Amino acid sequence: MSKKRKRHTAKFKFEVALEAIKEETT
Repeated sequence: MSKKRKRHTAKFKFEVALEAIKEETT
């Protein structure tokens, strides 16, 4: 996770948003 946290790209935000939506829809 530290490796992914090193670079904050759109992909990172996209994955985070996807997980957030999944948790919200569950």
